[in-house]
Amino acid sequence: MRLSTMAPKVRRPSVLWAQESSEVDETKNRINITINLPGIIESTVRCKVTRTTISFESKAGRNEDDDRYAFNCTLYADVSTEDVQTSLSREKFLIIVPKTTKGNHWPRLTKEIEDWARSKDGDAQLQSRSPEISSPIAWSELSSSQLASNIEHMAMIIPNDHSYIRAKRNAVVFLSRHFAKLLRNGSLPPLTPMPTDLSKLLRELQPDNPTILNELGCSFMDRFAQYGYNPDSELAIANFKRGVDLTPDGYPGYPDQPALLSNLGTLFSRRFRRFGKMADIEQAILNLERAVQLTTDDHPGKAACLNNLGTSFATRFEQGGQTKDIVLAILNHERAVQLTPFSHPDRPMRFSNLGNSFYLRFQLLGDMKDLEHAISHHEGALRHTPHGHPVKPMYFCNLGTSFLERFHRLGKIKDIEEATLNHERADQLTLESHPDKPCYLNNLGNSLSARFKRLGDVADIDRAISNHERAVRFTPFSHPDRPRYLNNLGNSFSTRFDRLGDIGDIEKSILNFKHAIQLTPDNHPDKPSRFNDLGTSFLSRFKRLGEIGDIERALSNHKCAVQLTPNSHPSKPGHFFSLGNSFSTRFERLGELDDIEQAILNYDRGVQLTPDDDPGKPRLFSSLGTTFLKRFERLGETKDIAQAILNHQLAIQLTPEIDPNNPIYFHNLGNSLTIRFMRFGDISDIERAISNYTRAIRLTPDSHPDKPGLFSNLGSSLLTRFKRLGETEDIGQAILNQECAVHLTPVSHPDKPKSFSNLGSSFWLRFEWFGDITDLELAISNHNCAVQLTPNCHPDEPNYLNNLGGAFLTRFRRLGEMEDVEQAIFNLDRAIQLTPDNHANKPSRYSNLGSALCLRFERIGDMADIGKAISMHESAIQSTPDSHPIKPMYLSNLGTSFSKRFSQLGDTVDIEQAIFNRRRAVQLTPDGHSDSPGHFCNLGDSLLTRFERFGVMSDIEQAILNHEHAVQLTPSGHSEKPNRLSSLGNSFATRFWRIGRDEDLLKSIAAYRTAASLPDGPPSRRLYAAKLWSWLAREDARRHSSDQPVLDAYRVALDLLPRVAWVGLSIDSRHHELLAANSLACDAAAAAISENDPQLALAWLEQGRSIVWGQILQLRTPVDELRLHHPKLAENLTQISEQLEKCTSGGHFLTDQHTEREGAIQMHHRLAQNWARIVEQVRRNPGFQRFLLHKEFSELRHATRDGAVVVLNVSEFGCDALIIESLSDHLHHVQLEDLSYEKAKTLQQSLHDILSHQCLRDRYTDRHAEPVSANDFRSDDAFLPILAELWTSVVKPVLHRLESLRVRSLSENKYLRITWCPTGPLAFLPIHAAGLYNADGTSSISLLDVAISSYTPTLSALLQNSERTTPDSSVFKFLAVIQPNTPGVAPLPGTLEELEIIRKHVSDSSSQILEGRNATTSEVLSSMAECSWVHLACHGTQDVTRPMESGLLLEDGRLKLSKIIQQRFHHAEFAFLSACQTATGDENRPEEAIHLAAGMLLAGYRGVVASMWSIRDDDAPFVADKVYSHLFEKGVPNAANAAEALHFAIRELRAKPGGGKFSSWVPFIYMGG
Repeated sequence: MRLSTMAPKVRRPSVLWAQESSEVDETKNRINITINLPGIIESTVRCKVTRTTISFESKAGRNEDDDRYAFNCTLYADVSTEDVQTSLSREKFLIIVPKTTKGNHWPRLTKEIEDWARSKDGDAQLQSRSPEISSPIAWSELSSSQLASNIEHMAMIIPNDHSYIRAKRNAVVFLSRHFAKLLRNGSLPPLTPMPTDLSKLLRELQPDNPTILNELGCSFMDRFAQYGYNPDSELAIANFKRGVDLTPDGYPGYPDQPALLSNLGTLFSRRFRRFGKMADIEQAILNLERAVQLTTDDHPGKAACLNNLGTSFATRFEQGGQTKDIVLAILNHERAVQLTPFSHPDRPMRFSNLGNSFYLRFQLLGDMKDLEHAISHHEGALRHTPHGHPVKPMYFCNLGTSFLERFHRLGKIKDIEEATLNHERADQLTLESHPDKPCYLNNLGNSLSARFKRLGDVADIDRAISNHERAVRFTPFSHPDRPRYLNNLGNSFSTRFDRLGDIGDIEKSILNFKHAIQLTPDNHPDKPSRFNDLGTSFLSRFKRLGEIGDIERALSNHKCAVQLTPNSHPSKPGHFFSLGNSFSTRFERLGELDDIEQAILNYDRGVQLTPDDDPGKPRLFSSLGTTFLKRFERLGETKDIAQAILNHQLAIQLTPEIDPNNPIYFHNLGNSLTIRFMRFGDISDIERAISNYTRAIRLTPDSHPDKPGLFSNLGSSLLTRFKRLGETEDIGQAILNQECAVHLTPVSHPDKPKSFSNLGSSFWLRFEWFGDITDLELAISNHNCAVQLTPNCHPDEPNYLNNLGGAFLTRFRRLGEMEDVEQAIFNLDRAIQLTPDNHANKPSRYSNLGSALCLRFERIGDMADIGKAISMHESAIQSTPDSHPIKPMYLSNLGTSFSKRFSQLGDTVDIEQAIFNRRRAVQLTPDGHSDSPGHFCNLGDSLLTRFERFGVMSDIEQAILNHEHAVQLTPSGHSEKPNRLSSLGNSFATRFWRIGRDEDLLKSIAAYRTAASLPDGPPSRRLYAAKLWSWLAREDARRHSSDQPVLDAYRVALDLLPRVAWVGLSIDSRHHELLAANSLACDAAAAAISENDPQLALAWLEQGRSIVWGQILQLRTPVDELRLHHPKLAENLTQISEQLEKCTSGGHFLTDQHTEREGAIQMHHRLAQNWARIVEQVRRNPGFQRFLLHKEFSELRHATRDGAVVVLNVSEFGCDALIIESLSDHLHHVQLEDLSYEKAKTLQQSLHDILSHQCLRDRYTDRHAEPVSANDFRSDDAFLPILAELWTSVVKPVLHRLESLRVRSLSENKYLRITWCPTGPLAFLPIHAAGLYNADGTSSISLLDVAISSYTPTLSALLQNSERTTPDSSVFKFLAVIQPNTPGVAPLPGTLEELEIIRKHVSDSSSQILEGRNATTSEVLSSMAECSWVHLACHGTQDVTRPMESGLLLEDGRLKLSKIIQQRFHHAEFAFLSACQTATGDENRPEEAIHLAAGMLLAGYRGVVASMWSIRDDDAPFVADKVYSHLFEKGVPNAANAAEALHFAIRELRAKPGGGKFSSWVPFIYMGG
């Protein structure tokens, strides 16, 4: 490079250059110039590139006043200025310039010096640049620094005339030796332009001086070794060859020829290492062999020649892998050692080189003796080298590398510690400026990386990366070792990614591999391995992110590695291995069979090319076995699983026990044995699998990064054995091992999702067996973690989504939350969408989605769901061979869907298809399979269904047989046992009803009783069994005088209700679950009454009705007594109760974030479990045995303080009234002989028809007429028969009994006080209006004439009122909510009249008015909390599909019942709901009192005026006026008289013109105490 003359304070920077030349790839056709300038100041950088020149200028140091650096360069050839790239760091400035001509190799960076030197004014230019040089005599006086500055000109300024010839010769000799010295000691700039004329002069003037040529050649060779500048190697070769030419073989007086040949051979060897051209290593060996031949054994240089020849043979071996080369290498190195005197300073070096050759032969043949010899010779080299010797670090490095190799082979921790220690010593003894420093750092990084892989200490891999980065940083851009260091740095980043999963690491790995490949010449022997490593990193990134482009890039690079590697090369099998990995991985993602075939082919090629004693052969066998396993899982060919196991066994047989790879081979064998067990069921396979997994774990250090995966798979195999044998210890150990896997795997590790998923599957299975909801929650949490940690489009994402969907589906089966089935369908559908069509797991995902759709169909009845479910199941079956172990499950699921559709549509084809598919499922399931009981049960269910349709006796016989098999094969403690016992009971009961055989009746009762009594299994299934048990026990009692205790069945059933409507569920879900128990309490009470136990009947009615309200009241129950005796328990219970009540409303379903919603749901469940646990703890204490249990008669009798409470029980088995009179210890029973359940149901339906016909579901505004027709009073007559029947059948018998009991009211008026608690259909009928009425609406006799009626949903509601203190009237506050014009509904002008009435009775100071826009839901609720009385005048609505959504329509929406019940209004006393349908209730759940009036009682109000249906807009103000007149009669508010006030208001309304219509006055009721 030509440098410009520097002005004062201008210095020349150190400059390196390198080039790439390609005739094809433009990106590899460029000049790379690196300007090394520490402290470079960015703002001062000036760089200009033209087609022929480059100029650079900058300052460096702490500030801009520091020295200036510059250089100018006239380029060897033209360059392109359009795509010039520059980059700047604190230490260097990089210029990348594209060549204009492709494939043009530049011999130098600058123009030929001769072009300038031969110009006519060359002398003048030289003199102007070097004025201090004025004569030839001055040359010999020049210092080394002057030579360094002017060396390229000195040979040109001596005249060629004869008078100066001697001086010129002397000057050239002097100059040559000084130039050699300067090159060797580093005094010259790294890339000083070559003095071509000097070489020419040397040839002209010194034809007989090989010594000078040798010295000059050695100088260029040394600089080439340091900087890799190819023109240096060309000049060195030219000088050496010239010297050889001047020294003919055996010519006397020329003893330097062997030395010249040796140096020439050494140079060719070095150039081969730099550029990888085989011609160079061949020339090296040729010249070195000639040198050895020409040198006698007693010559002192013979040993050196032998050493260099051995090194060249070793180098050629590394490229071609020919055994003869490494043998010759060892032979020559051994001779070199033998010929080297013991005290010779080069003896340690030759020991070391011999050790290197033994090391290389070990890598080829795997003979441990060679590795031991290598270690021994390296140790010998160290022993013979004194401390402080500059070569000692290299010997430490070589010894460390040999220990590292022995560690890789034997796995002894001591070896990796020795390797690391020796590499650390090499590093510590070497200055950073030493050219070998990068090599030692690199090798230290390799040892630390290997130790990390074995021991798992993250500090090791961090240090490895740090050392590799330093190795790269200390290595010049053009240095031949830079690609190797970049490659190793990439490997370390890849290793850390494999452990920690940080995506940044794999990105850096790929980047470094790419740089390594770009800097590696195409014919370099290491190029294939670098393609291989890059492909492996792309494969790792694909496994993490799932980008299909990465797997394609992995395949492309692995193919390049294979294609560029000769078959005889020892690395070829490893490249086949990597290519097989890529094909295998793409098969897992896309399911293309050709990929798995290619994977097997490449693994097999690797096996065939690898000798049996090669240490890498077991890895190939193991991978080949794994690939056969994958093909078996896809195609089911028995030969594939046999080949898989055989190859894994071969891998183990070829591997020493102490080999660090042994655990993975045992692990892989365990995988294949597990799969074979799952396919063929041989118990010995799963036993052997567990044994192999256990052995793998035992052989793996605790900190090893593979340990978590081993724990996970051992857990999975134990899980598999549990499914077969049902041993509880196996499922416990499975979970324990998988928890270890999760704990040991870093969060960012790519295997973390898999660990979570496997753990989730274990919890899921344990739930399915034992039914603990906690296990199911843990399953969902872990599967959800797997999904959350998996990047989108990752190949494992569909699997994790499928598992999560399945867990949600299981929870829906157990708890019935609609949110769960929706989440299941959402996740299962996503799993299918992300799964390629020909993927092996696609059928299972079709089947799972079909099952979810089938369950949703059962719940909401959408025919589209069942149609799609059948389609999904059929797709799964069509894609699965009969020999596949999962095929029976798909068939059974399809049968279930057909069966459900038959139940809906009754199409005979469906039940036939159900039986056909379920029978095939049974036939294809091996004996002893864990799924067998379920298949038998399902087949029995379908046969039973067909029998019920067609009555063919063979069907019922087969149904019983299959159900008996199912029960017998189901282990005790399995959660499905109750369900299968219930199915068996169904079959026996059906045959009993058909042929009347007592034996069948008894067997069915026994099956139901056992199913209901088992502690395991879903409570809903046990409740189902208990109900059927009770019905059949009644039948048996009828036939055989109570041989079966009917009451026991009801007792079990009622105790199950709180579990069925678990407090951990949302209220909507609890109400749904209670649909199955609609008449249970009433039927149980009827049974108790029939057994002459009315007190038990009353207790059961209280226990089995208003379950949800009762649960909320339990959460609000004061714990004052408990706090006195057990304050800690009381505190815990109060805290959990408050938290649980907040969850009770189901508000967690409102968030859009699934993760937050799921977290809230699980928190709700945990709180419910903890609440139950603490309550059980309380009950274990003396005096608290019945804490929060259902109330008995001794407590219930306090429900009334005035008059009587009448509980009306309506059941198919009898209708009765139970009367609790005030201040009485007795319970009176009245049999309602004229009432039946059917009659009551008919009355309810009649009223429903009337209300629907007259549109009495909304508050209407006509002040003069009803909606149907004006002046049509006869339309009101429809109420007459209903009210009359209620009088005759219900009220009259009760009044007669009260009269006989002489029950009197404590009030001053003549009216009797009766609080009605109706059940069943009576809950929707106006008991308070019962009577015999005339055509004009007047009564002959009616309840209204003799009694003041009120209602209560339960006796507990009355007890709650009686336990509360009477509010202080001095803090009376009245809230009026007035909505005359609610958005979206008809106006209610009468509400304004109500407002005026309220103002008439309540002072402004005591009232708060929310009218119109001010009446928002939030404002109303906050005001209700502050007021004791509330009047709500607005529209009301009863939601028949979701009763908890019923509510009052306010300015900004609906004030829902679900929101009201969350409140605890401590000041609440009285509420007037001047709206429609506020006490209508849900006809599907008559015992749950799901209406606004009951909700207000629950929120704390003592009494509520409400409406059973619509009220007229002009009636509401009238009734309100009369009620408030009565309540404020004495000047102070008195809500205790609210029932009485409404009674008299109604009487006045009836007397009002038009007010006598039943539709006007009957809907008004009072609820409360």
